[in-house]
Amino acid sequence: MPVETRYFRSDSQTVNGVSARILGLDVSGVSGSVNTRSILLAPVTCYIGVRVYIVHADGSKVEITSGVSAVASFPASQTKTVISAPGTLPSDVTLTGTDAVMVEVYIDNGLGWILVGTWITEQLGATKLDAATWTVYYTVSSSYLYSKITGKYTVTSYFYFDGTDVSRIANFSWSTVTYTLTLNVDKSSGYVGDVFTFTGTLTQDSTPISGATVTLYKDDVAMTPSTTTDANGNYAFQWTADTPGNHSFYAEAAW
Repeated sequence: MPVETRYFRSDSQTVNGVSARILGLDVSGVSGSVNTRSILLAPVTCYIGVRVYIVHADGSKVEITSGVSAVASFPASQTKTVISAPGTLPSDVTLTGTDAVMVEVYIDNGLGWILVGTWITEQLGATKLDAATWTVYYTVSSSYLYSKITGKYTVTSYFYFDGTDVSRIANFSWSTVTYTLTLNVDKSSGYVGDVFTFTGTLTQDSTPISGATVTLYKDDVAMTPSTTTDANGNYAFQWTADTPGNHSFYAEAAW
């Protein structure tokens, strides 16, 4: 299970049809900033947060956060600060090997959330985005200017990549899940009327999977009825030989 630090880089890439900045494993290409500006009645506390999506090979996106999350705040009058916010992802998001993860960054200067940047990973080659508490670090610079003519403040907030305090996500965790379905038979040959017993076990990374529906196939034809794995992931079938000759058997599981 890789546990990574992913950096918000300023260079770009296109993955699964989505063009965005690189959410990468190293800090090469980290420079510059993204900014947003609001006109406010007075200096306010600003907020920064993220939304996270899975991007499939066909370009479709599925959000795995519930709106803007991992929110942290900073005063509009502060010139520069590094802030962090923990955010817990939903439990074990299922992936395919061609999926990528996309992160949108938002800033709220008092007038609602404004999208200031989008970042995307490469195709991860993973089968699961692990449930984990990300810590999202932001390097933020902000300033405000009061206008005597309008009586309002112009507030500018920056999302920084300055090479020193690099914006990043810590504890970015994913894994490749291995499912194993075994099939054994108590004898390799017999006569018409003999009973053959097939047994096996279904596991996920060596952990038994219970309650799965297992179907036994004879010569590519599903046999009935199906059966269900027990608490230890085990299942069993019995077949009474009804025709002479050689036959092939395999099992499939669904859950």
